[in-house]
Amino acid sequence: MNQSDIEKLIREEWLTLVNDREAFLSKLEENLFEASQKEGLILTDFEGVPEKWKPHITSINLSVLALFELAMIFSSRISEEELIYPSMKCNHYRKNMAILSLANNLSNTAISIRDLCQKGFDCQAKTLLRWFSEMSDTLNAMLFDQEMLTAYITDCEDSSQEYKQWRKYYSPKVVRNTLKKFESELCTEFEKDINISDKREENYTWLSQYSHADFITQFISAYADNENDEQSRLTFGGAQSEQCLITLEHATSQMFVFQCILFNLLAKNHEWNGLVHDQERLEWCLLIEVYKQHYLKKSYL
Repeated sequence: MNQSDIEKLIREEWLTLVNDREAFLSKLEENLFEASQKEGLILTDFEGVPEKWKPHITSINLSVLALFELAMIFSSRISEEELIYPSMKCNHYRKNMAILSLANNLSNTAISIRDLCQKGFDCQAKTLLRWFSEMSDTLNAMLFDQEMLTAYITDCEDSSQEYKQWRKYYSPKVVRNTLKKFESELCTEFEKDINISDKREENYTWLSQYSHADFITQFISAYADNENDEQSRLTFGGAQSEQCLITLEHATSQMFVFQCILFNLLAKNHEWNGLVHDQERLEWCLLIEVYKQHYLKKSYL
């Protein structure tokens, strides 16, 4: 089976999903969210969740929904030229599938991080959060730099060429430097005096410790120590702890920064917020605005 055959199967699978979009979204909302006019989208089941965790989980849920909706926009219009880089000379299906697949996988990863924290698997949640950090930055970098997206959807001849391409375009340092060109003007989005690039470096350094042979971080993740326990205990089988809350806090902050950059890239570089005739994209922009208002009111940063 060649590449075009594989892509045809994937396309047919997504078209089937799109045809049942309302049922799929309804099922997602039934499992994860419930609509509340006063409080917005919240998790349907907060059983066993400490009270101070709930705002962070709600924020992650909003991030999940925004990413899912973004994936659905690209899946329902998979061959359109106009979604991003309309003048880009390429296979527009592959171009849109690149954004779609990353948005979908990031959404699933956010759900996994949330659930792992709730079940007390802190070290594992941090490992996924590090992946989320790298891939979300990669997605934003591709929406900022057309050359990076072109390289991403171009097949390499062998593993050696793949490695060279990764070093040139997608190593974390290259991606972060690419985003710095866009981020300096975004601080006003947060209504706070923060440096987005510095915050990313801080998060990345902190998360990297949990993926390497670092005694202290591994020891911390192996023991649950919270205010309700008389003494520390092993986290075997999962155990909610203050470390899980810290991971949730980092995840909440990181996902929000990512979504704000993503929104600004699509709005400014790809003119999504000016398409008054395009209800689907405008609804997504509105969802991001709701998400931003929820986050800023909670003063997470």
